[in-house]
Amino acid sequence: MEGDAFVIPWETELERIKRIHDWTIYRFLQLLLFDTYYLTLARGTVRGTFPKPPFIIAANHVSYFDWVVLDSLFWKSGQKDKVRFIAKKKLLSNPAWRVVVKFRQSIIVDDTPNRAAYKEMFKILHDGKVLCIFPDGKRTASGHIEKFQEGVARLALQSKVPVVPVGLVGFFENWTRHRNLPRPLPRRMEVRIGSPIETASFSAPPQLNVLIAFTDVVKKAIEDLLDGVGVQT
Repeated sequence: MEGDAFVIPWETELERIKRIHDWTIYRFLQLLLFDTYYLTLARGTVRGTFPKPPFIIAANHVSYFDWVVLDSLFWKSGQKDKVRFIAKKKLLSNPAWRVVVKFRQSIIVDDTPNRAAYKEMFKILHDGKVLCIFPDGKRTASGHIEKFQEGVARLALQSKVPVVPVGLVGFFENWTRHRNLPRPLPRRMEVRIGSPIETASFSAPPQLNVLIAFTDVVKKAIEDLLDGVGVQT
């Protein structure tokens, strides 16, 4: 049970049982989706490395794998407490994903984050942690990157933290939103990590045209990664 992770003196027995229950479900999902499917069956690889926090991860959102694989990279490196994810409220309607969202203390938002959600995101970055966001806001139906929202740009420019673009390759082909289960014989999968996009050359406080320009830079960086350009060596 990972050492003393399950020893919290002030929690009740019921709280402890629930936490262990949620931990067990999430670790099972990691074992199934990351260790077994991604690493073993799909021979998944990672190209590039993440910089020292704080920073924002911006990745294309293409499959059910995206979240678990990215989160597992931090778990495997002993930094599971460093990363937080943004989650749509509708995920709470799925019993398994509800456990994942709450266990990983994700920031729950509607289609548009409210003031309280933004406040929590800024605090995460201020505390020197990592915030993972899928700028298109939903899993693609076509496999191609869809329109990006400006939330990543707003957070990065106001917090003055870099954005690390990430391209998820082969994820869509193995588990699209149109399939209930992943492909039994998966294609090769890869996480491609790009160089950090710094905010220094963009004006602050950001106006709409600046937010749009920065968003376009992030989107282009992810598109290049998917094409094999700009991958860290």
